[in-house]
Parts: sequence; C-alpha cells; structure tokens
Amino acid sequence: MVPQVLPRTAGPLTLTVGPNEPRWSRRLGVLAFKRVLDLTGWNRMIQKARGYSGKRGELARLAEETWRSELGHAWALLTTFLIAIALWSSRSDVVGGLLVLAVPLHVYPILLQRLLRWRIQQLGGATP
Repeated sequence: MVPQVLPRTAGPLTLTVGPNEPRWSRRLGVLAFKRVLDLTGWNRMIQKARGYSGKRGELARLAEETWRSELGHAWALLTTFLIAIALWSSRSDVVGGLLVLAVPLHVYPILLQRLLRWRIQQLGGATP
C-alpha cells in the first residue's frame, strides 16, 4: 500500500518533475496519447474518481494522486520486464509483444502523470 504521506523520491522516481522533462514527453507524443485517453473517456472517468474540483487548494492532493498512479505504473512496468526476462529462454516469441505492450500501458501513463505534475508545479501546488 502506498503511504498517505508521500516521500519526495522512490528510487529513481521523484515527486518533483525536472524542467526539461515536459519537453521530452511532448516530443515522445504524450499529448497524442492523452488525446486517445480523452476520446475513449478514460480521462473523464479518472477525473471523476480523483474527485478534483479544480480548486487551487486541492492541487497538492492531485499531485499526490499523479504520484500514486506513476508509482503503480512503474511497478507494473518493472514486473513486465521481470516476466519478459523469465520468458526469454522458453518463450522468446512472446517477449517482444509483451515489451511492445508495456509502452502504451505503462511508459506513456508514467510520462503523462509527470507532465500533469509539472503543470501542477507551475501553479505552485506541488511540493518542490
């Protein structure tokens, strides 16, 4: 379970987003990924689940929600890599597909959460 009070880092993942990360995320097509999530209704469902009303006072909580989502996807990505390594010798034909699926299912969501948190930081709502 993720603690209620969040640390500033969890291994290589930091709560604070670096100044160059948004530029690289955009170059990698994260905004196109966001549009796909918008079109499918996924983002609307997540916004409702988070209960964010758009008020400035709730930005810190929203930043924590993005952190939790990022951390969950990071664990899932790590698990995917470990499964791929375990399958390499017996089912190498499956490994490529597994790793290709990891990008839209875990890498892009991580980048999208960090982009959202960067926007929150710009509004002064995330812990630096």
